Amino acid sequence: MFIITKVDSIVSNEKGWFINEKPYKLLQFEFREIGKDTVRLERQNEVFVNKNPEKNQNSIAIQFNNFYYHDTILPLLHHTTFNINNKKFTDYFMFETSLHPENPDDVKVLYINVSQGFLGFETLSGEIWVNNVIK
Repeated sequence: MFIITKVDSIVSNEKGWFINEKPYKLLQFEFREIGKDTVRLERQNEVFVNKNPEKNQNSIAIQFNNFYYHDTILPLLHHTTFNINNKKFTDYFMFETSLHPENPDDVKVLYINVSQGFLGFETLSGEIWVNNVIK
């Protein structure tokens, strides 16, 4: 289970004398893993959603354990049925890391459902972890 520990929204449109930073909007979430079957680790788990008004372009970045995803578009929304540990889901995104996983425990794919949020993840070794709170 994950608990949101911080939500922060930043709007930057400051004007300077000579050099101006590009305006942007940023939504940031920090969260940590809790539960009796997990080891409490202090990890940087964040989701950034950014809007660049000059280019009218959005971006998303996800940092989860040793997983990193960054792109200007969301991955394909899957409408097919997906089974994780005898639970069936539809309407989910598969976020694949932009890094090259090396260790068997490295997270290579995050599964996020449109309405239920974080479903689980898959490691390089093929092990799948599922959010047990979801019914």
